[in-house]
Amino acid sequence: MSDRFSSVSQTTTDVTDRQTLLRERHKAYALEQYALSGLQLYAQVAIGLALYLYGHVSTPSYLALALLLPFTAGLMGGALWLCRRRQAGETPLASAVGKPLARVLAVTLALCALLDAQLAAYSLSAILSEVLPNVSSLWVALAVAVVTALAIGGGDEYGLPRLARLLRWLLGLMIGFCAVTALPHGSLGHLAPWLGRGMGSVLQGALWMTGSVATSCLPLLTPQRETALQALCDGGKTGLRTVLLSLTLGMVTALISAFLLPFYALARPETLGWRLLLLSDVSPSLVGWSLLLCGLLMLLLMAQAAGVTRAASLICWAAGKETASPFLITVLLMMLLPLSALASQDAETLLRALAPWRGAGVAAVLLMGGAGSLIRQRRRKA
Repeated sequence: MSDRFSSVSQTTTDVTDRQTLLRERHKAYALEQYALSGLQLYAQVAIGLALYLYGHVSTPSYLALALLLPFTAGLMGGALWLCRRRQAGETPLASAVGKPLARVLAVTLALCALLDAQLAAYSLSAILSEVLPNVSSLWVALAVAVVTALAIGGGDEYGLPRLARLLRWLLGLMIGFCAVTALPHGSLGHLAPWLGRGMGSVLQGALWMTGSVATSCLPLLTPQRETALQALCDGGKTGLRTVLLSLTLGMVTALISAFLLPFYALARPETLGWRLLLLSDVSPSLVGWSLLLCGLLMLLLMAQAAGVTRAASLICWAAGKETASPFLITVLLMMLLPLSALASQDAETLLRALAPWRGAGVAAVLLMGGAGSLIRQRRRKA
């Protein structure tokens, strides 16, 4: 009799331990996905600062970013609301508006994620062209695409998020070290005029930058297994804190840049690569320059990879397939080559015009999803 009870106890313990282990794995998965979103958001904010804010808003760029805090929180809250209201076994968008329309919305989100990747790829080429001016931008862009395809085309959907969670603090220290070495060369007087060209330019800068924070909510909207979606829902508060912290760090970066250079020096026409490396342009530290360069390259590579993998997942789901193939990921990466290799003023102008539409695209998807969810709920009650 005692052996029988001992066997039952042992079985119960094994089941409990397995369930605990699965919960811990799902929790870790959510933290990794949100870490990747945080890194991607900071990368897009850094690109936005160099591509638009420094030139059009200048010293009060940090105020434009501060205005984005409610918008970013609203996007995360809306995506989390849709995710929690989904029917079991369905994606949040399919549950809200039905599969036919959800496929269209998924393609819209995929285009936003792909534009994220394009901006990261273009910025990578700009930095490498700045430090290697005698190397062809075509070969640089091709090398970046090939390296990224080899890294993320192997079918391991967990590798990139795990790397993001592992490297986020290291990348922060690398970029932060260069900022600290540059601080002695700044001045509080550089922060004036406090509103730059006026509050109108600050508001316009905030509107443009909505695209930089738009895709931070994509993990909650990208089709995934039910257990993964549930883990992301359970860790929603952690995800919100992560993306808001990344945006706050972007504000700190903008504030430090304004502290280092006066209004017209910050707004003067410079290459995108120079502006992305602005902290090292002011800092006299060779170690700081090296750390910033390596940190930005790794950050932008991860942002490019995140944009491509999320776009591939959304496209595959819209096409009725379960997982993205290495071939699709490679094709998407090669689609980024023309603009990245062109590295011309026309290409930069085009990207500057397209970038803010990511904010409108994601916001429209969430509004349609929210309206559809409420309508379907009323129909079910009726």
